[in-house]
Amino acid sequence: MSSPVKIVIIILLPVMTFYVGAWLIDNFSRHDYVEQRLQRQLSDPGDRKPLNTRYCGYDAPAVSRHWGALDQTALQAEKCSLRLDLVFPLFYGAAFLASLFLAWTSLGSPFHFSWLAAPVGIAVLADWAENSLQLMQLQRFIDEGASGLQQCCIRMASAATVIKLYAVWAMIVLLLILLVWMGARMVRGR
Repeated sequence: MSSPVKIVIIILLPVMTFYVGAWLIDNFSRHDYVEQRLQRQLSDPGDRKPLNTRYCGYDAPAVSRHWGALDQTALQAEKCSLRLDLVFPLFYGAAFLASLFLAWTSLGSPFHFSWLAAPVGIAVLADWAENSLQLMQLQRFIDEGASGLQQCCIRMASAATVIKLYAVWAMIVLLLILLVWMGARMVRGR
Protein backbone atom coordinates (compact mmCIF):
# COMPACT_ATOMS: atom_id res chain seq x y z
CA MET A 1 0.00 0.00 0.00
CA SER A 2 1.42 3.40 -0.96
CA SER A 3 2.19 5.96 1.72
CA PRO A 4 -0.42 8.54 0.56
CA VAL A 5 -3.14 5.85 0.71
CA LYS A 6 -1.95 4.82 4.20
CA ILE A 7 -2.10 8.41 5.35
CA VAL A 8 -5.66 8.78 4.08
CA ILE A 9 -6.70 5.56 5.84
CA ILE A 10 -4.93 6.61 9.04
CA ILE A 11 -6.83 9.91 9.04
CA LEU A 12 -10.23 8.63 7.92
CA LEU A 13 -10.49 5.62 10.23
CA PRO A 14 -10.83 7.52 13.53
CA VAL A 15 -12.60 10.52 11.97
CA MET A 16 -15.29 8.40 10.30
CA THR A 17 -15.65 6.15 13.35
CA PHE A 18 -16.16 9.16 15.58
CA TYR A 19 -18.67 10.92 13.33
CA VAL A 20 -20.65 7.80 12.41
CA GLY A 21 -20.74 6.69 16.05
CA ALA A 22 -21.88 10.11 17.27
CA TRP A 23 -24.51 10.24 14.53
CA LEU A 24 -25.82 6.77 15.44
CA ILE A 25 -25.99 7.59 19.15
CA ASP A 26 -27.77 10.88 18.49
CA ASN A 27 -30.28 9.31 16.11
CA PHE A 28 -31.02 6.13 18.07
CA SER A 29 -31.45 8.05 21.32
CA ARG A 30 -33.40 10.96 19.79
CA HIS A 31 -30.84 13.29 21.32
CA ASP A 32 -31.98 16.09 19.01
CA TYR A 33 -35.03 16.40 21.25
CA VAL A 34 -32.72 16.88 24.26
CA GLU A 35 -30.81 19.61 22.43
CA GLN A 36 -34.03 21.39 21.39
CA ARG A 37 -35.30 21.25 24.95
CA LEU A 38 -32.03 22.68 26.32
CA GLN A 39 -32.12 25.50 23.76
CA ARG A 40 -35.67 26.44 24.76
CA GLN A 41 -35.30 26.11 28.51
CA LEU A 42 -31.82 27.45 29.30
CA SER A 43 -30.58 30.95 28.49
CA ASP A 44 -26.96 30.36 29.55
CA PRO A 45 -24.96 28.66 26.76
CA GLY A 46 -22.73 27.08 29.41
CA ASP A 47 -25.70 25.26 30.91
CA ARG A 48 -26.82 24.04 27.47
CA LYS A 49 -23.42 22.53 26.67
CA PRO A 50 -23.45 18.71 26.93
CA LEU A 51 -21.82 17.48 30.13
CA ASN A 52 -19.49 15.16 28.21
CA THR A 53 -17.87 18.09 26.36
CA ARG A 54 -17.12 20.41 29.29
CA TYR A 55 -13.33 20.82 29.45
CA CYS A 56 -13.53 22.55 32.83
CA GLY A 57 -15.84 19.93 34.30
CA TYR A 58 -19.10 20.47 36.18
CA ASP A 59 -20.62 20.20 39.63
CA ALA A 60 -23.95 19.02 41.02
CA PRO A 61 -25.69 22.42 40.60
CA ALA A 62 -24.58 22.55 36.93
CA VAL A 63 -25.87 19.00 36.38
CA SER A 64 -29.12 19.90 38.13
CA ARG A 65 -29.62 22.93 35.88
CA HIS A 66 -28.77 20.90 32.77
CA TRP A 67 -30.99 17.90 33.51
CA GLY A 68 -33.61 20.09 35.21
CA ALA A 69 -34.39 21.69 31.85
CA LEU A 70 -35.40 18.31 30.44
CA ASP A 71 -38.87 16.79 30.54
CA GLN A 72 -39.40 13.04 31.02
CA THR A 73 -39.09 12.34 27.28
CA ALA A 74 -35.77 14.19 27.10
CA LEU A 75 -34.49 12.52 30.28
CA GLN A 76 -35.23 9.09 28.77
CA ALA A 77 -33.46 10.14 25.55
CA GLU A 78 -30.47 11.28 27.63
CA LYS A 79 -30.48 7.93 29.43
CA CYS A 80 -30.57 6.05 26.12
CA SER A 81 -27.71 8.19 24.82
CA LEU A 82 -25.59 7.41 27.89
CA ARG A 83 -26.27 3.68 27.54
CA LEU A 84 -25.25 3.70 23.87
CA ASP A 85 -22.21 5.78 24.78
CA LEU A 86 -21.00 2.95 27.01
CA VAL A 87 -20.19 0.98 23.83
CA PHE A 88 -18.89 3.84 21.69
CA PRO A 89 -15.45 4.12 23.40
CA LEU A 90 -14.64 0.60 22.21
CA PHE A 91 -15.13 1.68 18.62
CA TYR A 92 -13.33 5.02 18.66
CA GLY A 93 -10.60 3.50 20.84
CA ALA A 94 -10.08 0.65 18.37
CA ALA A 95 -10.08 3.08 15.43
CA PHE A 96 -7.47 5.33 17.03
CA LEU A 97 -5.40 2.34 18.12
CA ALA A 98 -5.46 0.93 14.57
CA SER A 99 -4.49 4.28 13.04
CA LEU A 100 -1.71 4.84 15.55
CA PHE A 101 -0.45 1.29 14.99
CA LEU A 102 -0.49 1.67 11.21
CA ALA A 103 1.43 4.94 11.38
CA TRP A 104 3.86 3.54 13.96
CA THR A 105 4.63 0.43 11.89
CA SER A 106 4.98 2.57 8.76
CA LEU A 107 7.73 4.45 10.56
CA GLY A 108 9.50 1.21 11.46
CA SER A 109 8.29 0.94 15.07
CA PRO A 110 10.71 3.61 16.32
CA PHE A 111 9.75 3.36 20.01
CA HIS A 112 7.60 1.21 22.28
CA PHE A 113 3.96 1.19 21.19
CA SER A 114 2.73 1.60 24.77
CA TRP A 115 3.49 5.34 24.47
CA LEU A 116 0.76 5.52 21.83
CA ALA A 117 -1.62 3.02 23.40
CA ALA A 118 -1.64 4.66 26.85
CA PRO A 119 -3.76 7.71 25.96
CA VAL A 120 -6.20 5.46 24.10
CA GLY A 121 -6.63 3.26 27.16
CA ILE A 122 -6.96 6.29 29.42
CA ALA A 123 -9.62 7.86 27.16
CA VAL A 124 -11.65 4.65 26.93
CA LEU A 125 -11.53 3.98 30.69
CA ALA A 126 -12.34 7.60 31.53
CA ASP A 127 -15.23 7.59 29.05
CA TRP A 128 -16.68 4.42 30.63
CA ALA A 129 -16.34 5.92 34.09
CA GLU A 130 -17.95 9.17 32.95
CA ASN A 131 -20.89 7.43 31.27
CA SER A 132 -21.43 4.92 34.10
CA LEU A 133 -21.43 7.60 36.78
CA GLN A 134 -23.64 9.94 34.77
CA LEU A 135 -26.08 7.12 34.05
CA MET A 136 -26.29 6.27 37.75
CA GLN A 137 -26.74 9.92 38.69
CA LEU A 138 -29.32 10.48 35.96
CA GLN A 139 -31.43 7.65 37.34
CA ARG A 140 -31.19 9.19 40.80
CA PHE A 141 -32.19 12.55 39.31
CA ILE A 142 -35.19 10.96 37.55
CA ASP A 143 -36.26 9.20 40.77
CA GLU A 144 -35.52 11.89 43.37
CA GLY A 145 -34.88 15.16 41.53
CA ALA A 146 -31.89 17.39 42.24
CA SER A 147 -31.73 16.18 45.86
CA GLY A 148 -30.83 12.71 44.57
CA LEU A 149 -27.59 13.88 42.98
CA GLN A 150 -24.46 12.80 44.85
CA GLN A 151 -21.77 15.48 44.79
CA CYS A 152 -18.88 12.98 45.07
CA CYS A 153 -20.16 10.94 42.10
CA ILE A 154 -20.68 14.10 40.07
CA ARG A 155 -17.11 15.18 40.89
CA MET A 156 -15.78 11.78 39.78
CA ALA A 157 -17.83 11.93 36.55
CA SER A 158 -16.58 15.47 35.96
CA ALA A 159 -12.96 14.42 36.51
CA ALA A 160 -13.47 11.49 34.14
CA THR A 161 -14.89 13.87 31.52
CA VAL A 162 -11.90 16.19 31.74
CA ILE A 163 -9.43 13.27 31.63
CA LYS A 164 -11.26 11.76 28.63
CA LEU A 165 -11.28 15.01 26.68
CA TYR A 166 -7.58 15.69 27.21
CA ALA A 167 -6.66 12.06 26.49
CA VAL A 168 -8.56 12.30 23.18
CA TRP A 169 -6.60 15.44 22.35
CA ALA A 170 -3.39 13.60 23.21
CA MET A 171 -4.38 10.82 20.80
CA ILE A 172 -5.05 13.36 18.06
CA VAL A 173 -1.76 15.18 18.65
CA LEU A 174 0.21 11.92 18.66
CA LEU A 175 -1.48 10.83 15.44
CA LEU A 176 -0.71 14.19 13.81
CA ILE A 177 2.93 13.96 14.88
CA LEU A 178 3.21 10.50 13.34
CA LEU A 179 1.52 11.71 10.14
CA VAL A 180 3.92 14.66 9.84
CA TRP A 181 6.81 12.27 10.43
CA MET A 182 5.47 9.96 7.70
CA GLY A 183 5.03 12.92 5.34
CA ALA A 184 8.58 14.10 6.00
CA ARG A 185 9.88 10.64 5.15
CA MET A 186 7.84 10.62 1.94
CA VAL A 187 9.28 13.99 0.91
CA ARG A 188 12.82 12.75 1.60
CA GLY A 189 12.07 9.60 -0.38
CA ARG A 190 12.63 7.10 2.40
